[in-house]
Amino acid sequence: MTTNTATQPVMAHGITPGAQLLDTDEHGTETTWRVHSVSRHPHHLDRVLLWAEDGTGRVVDAHISDWVRRVIEN
Repeated sequence: MTTNTATQPVMAHGITPGAQLLDTDEHGTETTWRVHSVSRHPHHLDRVLLWAEDGTGRVVDAHISDWVRRVIEN
């Protein structure tokens, strides 16, 4: 994971804005999420937040270690 600077976006687990993530839920349904931003949590500097959408209006705004870990492992 890299750190955020004024000229460099946050990168966590190799995920940057524009990435496509594949999520599989507990029923086996797959959803592709387009990452819009990856940023440091404003109050917990050791945490990184992910904001992504699936093209149908659904948006995920989640702690990256909770949500992306599940995406990467599926």
